[in-house]
Amino acid sequence: KTREQLGNELVRQLGRRPVPTYLFWSLTRLGARVPLYGPLNGIVHPQVVEGWLETLVGFAPATDHARAGWAFCLAQLARRSGLRAVDVG
Repeated sequence: KTREQLGNELVRQLGRRPVPTYLFWSLTRLGARVPLYGPLNGIVHPQVVEGWLETLVGFAPATDHARAGWAFCLAQLARRSGLRAVDVG
């Protein structure tokens, strides 16, 4: 729940200009479905991550640095984990 709430707050901050560079990396780590450590019940539900992805796809980065972070975030949130139950649609 805490990860979901933090991620939702970060997604809300996408409307703020300029977008902080740490936002994309932070969202990537919060929404990762391949955890660095810990059990699988600590990950954010795939449907929540799908909502974040829909918002991110509509975002237009203003700088090359923001574009690189944005693209990395999209790639990591949408990547396949190998576990059907935790992959996004």
